Amino acid sequence: MDAFWFNPQFKVPVYRPTPTQLAQYLLSRATFQFAFRFVRQAHYILLDRWTRDPVGSRCVIGRLTPGIAWNVDGSRMYSYDLDPRVSKPPPPAYTAASFRSSSYGQWASFDGDRVTVLRQVLALAKRRGWRVIGFAPPEPAPVLHRLETDARAGPLWHEFLRRIPRLFGAEGYTWAGLWNGQALGCSPSDFPDGFHTDAACSRRLRARLDRVAAG
Repeated sequence: MDAFWFNPQFKVPVYRPTPTQLAQYLLSRATFQFAFRFVRQAHYILLDRWTRDPVGSRCVIGRLTPGIAWNVDGSRMYSYDLDPRVSKPPPPAYTAASFRSSSYGQWASFDGDRVTVLRQVLALAKRRGWRVIGFAPPEPAPVLHRLETDARAGPLWHEFLRRIPRLFGAEGYTWAGLWNGQALGCSPSDFPDGFHTDAACSRRLRARLDRVAAG
């Protein structure tokens, strides 16, 4: 559970183009130019949708470059996870400005409607006999510091840490926490884009979840 899910300002846009908009897109010059450049870069796309690239000891199936790849269990791997010859990038700078432009930006209230939806989802899981373990994805230390101390988001972050574990518990489910990346042994450089974990940090997270699931 990401805390920003309960930020009313965070919305995933739903785009359903009309037939006219779809036709404009397909017939536009920009679409043609992009398709032309794409085919020049990946000529195999005319005959096969995917390419298979051996990277280190792994095989990556994708369209262009294996810079970011996904494992079958849903975890992601970056280029330096796949190939030890690739240098690990430095941790990105995280400033007050980048925090304000993030998914936590403009967070001024806790969205009660989304709490209700979560409660309904957990109730559905209970009726179907599913086993559920709740957790918040680990945050790098600079982001966690902002969340804990920001004048606007800080109180709502702490409300998230109070309300959501209590909700899981009320439905009979375990809340594992895990939002503190540093406590998991993950350094800021283990978050290549400042948000998502790399393979090393993800393995630590998965190990903790497995221990919780084992009881």
